[in-house]
Parts: sequence; structure tokens; C-alpha cells
Amino acid sequence: DDETHIDAVKQVQDAIRDGQFYQLNFGRSWQGEMRESPWQLMQKLFKHNAAPYSGFLQLQVDGLSSALCSCSPELLLSVQHGSLSTCPIKGTCARSKDAREDLQLRQEMVASQKEVAEHMMLVDLQRHDLGVASCPSSVAWVRWRVEAF
Repeated sequence: DDETHIDAVKQVQDAIRDGQFYQLNFGRSWQGEMRESPWQLMQKLFKHNAAPYSGFLQLQVDGLSSALCSCSPELLLSVQHGSLSTCPIKGTCARSKDAREDLQLRQEMVASQKEVAEHMMLVDLQRHDLGVASCPSSVAWVRWRVEAF
């Protein structure tokens, strides 16, 4: 319920102030009857949310059916050829069907000190986290880019 969620958010805020976390992605779940199958829902997500990192998992355990549908533009963690990588995203802006206006919106976002500072904070947090699991002095920032979805 809402009160339980508000209490949990306050606990998270206190933990951040106390230095237990730098950042925490805190979610909330809802439950209810579905009008369609989980796979049909996933197909709708694919159609309406063109995110490059998507996943679908459906399990049946002890008679209980569970499904996870996920579509994200953000690469949280990848392991390839013994190397870890991540690609944090910060900053979003509206898209326009007009190419010039779309470019202008993108340039405004990139010029925003607030957006750039928040993105750099995420890069630093993830660089720190990768450093915990990586060989000393092996973590490097490879590129800065703006992607459109």
C-alpha cells in the first residue's frame, strides 16, 4: 500500500544520508489479474518500447506461474571475453518527428549542466562498482555518446 511504500522510501533516504548507499534504484510492485498472457504483454512492450535490452522469463515452480517482462534502453552489465562493461543512461528529452527540432532537443539536453553532472555521477558510481570486481587500475571510461530510441 502507499503508506508502506512511503515508509520504505524514507528508510532508503535515511540510509543514503547515513552513507550506506550512493544511489539505490527502488521499485514498487503491483499485482492483479491479467487480461492477456505474459508473452502477449511482452509483445506489446516490444512494439511500443523500442529498447535494445529486453528480456522475458516465464517460470512454473510448485504450481505457481511467474513471469518477468523487461525492456530497457540501459545496459546494466555485460561480460564479454573476460571484460565487464556498463553503459549508464542519464538524461532524456522529448523526440520530434521533425529532424531539425529533434536535433535541437538533443543539443539542449547535452548542453544542460544538470544533465551532464547527473550522468557523470552515474558514470563515477558504476566505475567505482566495476572497480570492486576488476583488476586494479583496469577500469577505463571508453566513450561518451548520445543515443536515440
